[in-house]
Amino acid sequence: MPPVADLMSREVITLQRNDRLMLERKVGCLPVVEGETLVGILTEGDFVSAAATADPGEPAPVRVP
Repeated sequence: MPPVADLMSREVITLQRNDRLMLERKVGCLPVVEGETLVGILTEGDFVSAAATADPGEPAPVRVP
């Protein structure tokens, strides 16, 4: 099995609020960091769940526990 470094992309992208870059680049999950520490991960399912439970016409909040 190849090392993880050989499989991962080295190009780092950042997302802004209401950014469609996640869809355009077909990114399925995002790391959540505080400073240099990984504190969680957001997946497509988290966004779908938030959208499904949001009030119509309101932004769908996604919270990181």
